[in-house]
Amino acid sequence: MKNHAEAAELLPLYAAGQLAPEEREAIAAHVDECKECQRDFRMWAAVEGEIQAANREVAAPPGLAERALERVCGEQARAGVIQRAWTLIRAQAPLVRRELFPASAAVMVLGVFVAVLVHKVAVFHFMAPMIAAASLAMIYGREQDPAIELALSAPISAWKVLLARLTLVSGYNLTLAMAASAALCAFIPAGLLGSVILGWLGPLTFLSALALVLSMWAGTGTALLISYTAWMLQWISLGGPSGESWAGLLGAYRGFWHNTAALVGLGAALIVAGLWSAERAARPEAIG
Repeated sequence: MKNHAEAAELLPLYAAGQLAPEEREAIAAHVDECKECQRDFRMWAAVEGEIQAANREVAAPPGLAERALERVCGEQARAGVIQRAWTLIRAQAPLVRRELFPASAAVMVLGVFVAVLVHKVAVFHFMAPMIAAASLAMIYGREQDPAIELALSAPISAWKVLLARLTLVSGYNLTLAMAASAALCAFIPAGLLGSVILGWLGPLTFLSALALVLSMWAGTGTALLISYTAWMLQWISLGGPSGESWAGLLGAYRGFWHNTAALVGLGAALIVAGLWSAERAARPEAIG
């Protein structure tokens, strides 16, 4: 038998039907004998009735259950996509030419050293895009990967293979360039780190994407020849009357290489073209 204080404390749960059978029987026996608890019980029962009535009047929004299931399934699907992408990148890492990573790092360090030596950040701005272009020109194709046929025979799209390698090597190059930019700011009063990064970000994106696509179409040597020529043409200076007639065109060309937004946009378009070319070359019958 519950005492009065314990029974009064449990009355709200008793009215709501939330007690275990043993407690419910004990409270019922107490309420039968206690006038005060009978009065309180009627109050709590009325409150519970109002709550139940209000709950019945509130309708669940249409499609609530479906949206909840879609959200749960969507979160699981996104987690699965991330895991599969990471697995693919790790699988492609050993297939990229091993010497590429230390070579890129060594040349990047050399670029920083020369820039510090001559006290000009422009030296690094000149070298960083060329380093990235050289590395991306060597990540895909039969010329660079003798086992590419074996990789493409697996049940995975060729563009996904290329995208995984592109993500790996481009991420590595960007990390190197960021670290090098920070080192330059420590040795040379080059202004804000952001301004140093903007000096190479656009050219690096476009030139490396151009080298990648050209390497798929014409081979690595041709890709680097065209890419490097396009990059260095902006420093051509022509004298005499012929130089004056070309001055406007050369100025516009130099301006193009300083337009970060345009270079990044064109680089992204070239990457899409490269992914499409990889899939087309590997599955010509699927293109129709």
